[in-house]
Amino acid sequence: MATYNLTVQLTAQANSLISGLRSAADAAQDLGRRTRELDRRLDTLDASSRRTARQINTLGAQARTAATRLGTLSARGGQTGRGLRRAGDDAGTLERSLRSVGRQATTLTRLLAGGALLLGTGQLVEEGNRYQRQMNTFQAVTGATAGQMQRAAWMANRLGNDLTLPTTTAADAAEAMVELAKAGFRTDQAVTATRACLQLASAANVSAADSARYLGDIMDQFGLGADQAARASDILAATANNASGGIIDIYYAMRYAGPVAAGLGVSMEDAASAVGMLGKAGILGQTAGTALHGMMANLAAPTKEMRDGLQALGIEALGTRRAGSRACGTSSRS
Repeated sequence: MATYNLTVQLTAQANSLISGLRSAADAAQDLGRRTRELDRRLDTLDASSRRTARQINTLGAQARTAATRLGTLSARGGQTGRGLRRAGDDAGTLERSLRSVGRQATTLTRLLAGGALLLGTGQLVEEGNRYQRQMNTFQAVTGATAGQMQRAAWMANRLGNDLTLPTTTAADAAEAMVELAKAGFRTDQAVTATRACLQLASAANVSAADSARYLGDIMDQFGLGADQAARASDILAATANNASGGIIDIYYAMRYAGPVAAGLGVSMEDAASAVGMLGKAGILGQTAGTALHGMMANLAAPTKEMRDGLQALGIEALGTRRAGSRACGTSSRS
């Protein structure tokens, strides 16, 4: 009986040992699988590291080649040679500058989406710098919040990517926002009015900054709000395209005649039509504005002789009381 019990115990222990060995074998197999997976991942990481190293080496070789070529050119003499040698020395910093590409990727992506696809590399960098300068200036002029600046950046890039404005970049749109803000537009108003400003620039063949100045000044004269920017832009573009002279002539004429016209209740359309008619007669710019200024001032307060002469022609002059009742001297942007 004792022998039987011993046999049973030995059998149980053997079974337990076999089970333990099997568990150990399974664990060893699992460890082997994990080790092989880790090896594969390390191989992949090593391959990526080698590719990155080759790319860095290639960039370094290109930088050294550029420096060598510039150094060769610098040997061709004179002041130009000395300048090119300095440029060759500076080329040695190219490899270090390449490390900043990642930080600049966001700005470059915005520019590429903002109408800069047709620019060369140098122009692209310059446009990026100009865009950033204008956005910084816009924030300084308006005191815009972070949310307002995000909207301004979104609008600038959207306009730069607008196919109806083929020559416009995001930097142009940002520049227009700055000039509109300087003309008295609030932050959101400047952003809203930018499209109309760029449309005027395209139609009149002037820069975005000039267009913004012209549009902002004339809208201010007639007390027009930012929601009237498209209307004002259409009026100025139509007048410039249908009369002699250009948008600059229209602007200076309106600059002299606009305040009086607005004070008498004359609409921007009527004032621009009068400027256009004088332009067709060859009377342009300040000359046209001064003439209109004098005519409207005389019609507002005519002498007895003037009233008699106008009545003989069947024309009733505007009296000062009537004109005063129609005056519109306040701006909706205030």
